[in-house]
Amino acid sequence: MRRGLLWHGCLCVAFIVPVLAKSSGRLLRPLVAIAATLLVLSACAASGPGGVPATTGTPLPAMWYEQFSQALEDNGLSAFARQVLSDYQVTQAEYQESFDRFSKCVADAGYVLEGQPGGYSVGLPQGRAVTNDAMKAMTDAVNACEGPDSDSAWITISGIYEGMANDPEGLTPAQIVRECYQAHDVPDGAGLSDDQFSQMIDSPDYTPSSPDALLCYWDPTGSLGWTVDQAEQAQAGKNQVTQSYGPTPVYTD
Repeated sequence: MRRGLLWHGCLCVAFIVPVLAKSSGRLLRPLVAIAATLLVLSACAASGPGGVPATTGTPLPAMWYEQFSQALEDNGLSAFARQVLSDYQVTQAEYQESFDRFSKCVADAGYVLEGQPGGYSVGLPQGRAVTNDAMKAMTDAVNACEGPDSDSAWITISGIYEGMANDPEGLTPAQIVRECYQAHDVPDGAGLSDDQFSQMIDSPDYTPSSPDALLCYWDPTGSLGWTVDQAEQAQAGKNQVTQSYGPTPVYTD
């Protein structure tokens, strides 16, 4: 299992995909996940002063206030997710309950989940042949179990919870990477405006210029404890998926 930090704007739309270990029949879901879907949205959200939810009276950074508000505006949001998000906070207990509901859904669909909320894999039952059709069916089942309209709403709830844990101030992904670059004397993008820097790191053609740059790009807060080798593997995976013209699974042996 590997828990991946995927911070980078619209580039994440192409990169946030399941990674399927075809030979073992397992689906590795990177989370942070920055669950990732909400972190993609956060790259385009405003930063700075946010809102004050009436339920708590505690100001939230604009990015997170908008993520809660956008989720609650979804008419298809499940009743459980609406209950969790309505007070504009996600507790550790709610996060765990969401994962437990997701795990039960996966098991009820006939698949085997191993791991914890921060990183897990889903596999085919023992004895089932590992074929493209079987892997696609498993991916579809997992997607149905974690969507915002599902009983768990795992992708929505985990995205907010993990995102706020890693970025409580509501900085944009580009701001977080830039702070890391500056702290490690990485020259990439020096002198660019914030918008230009964001465009640079979101470009499919951008490759970090050094080992420090790679680590800042993939693990800017250091919360994952990634090594340079892991960052290089993630970069190679991003390059591969970027060439696939869409969010299709990446098969690895």
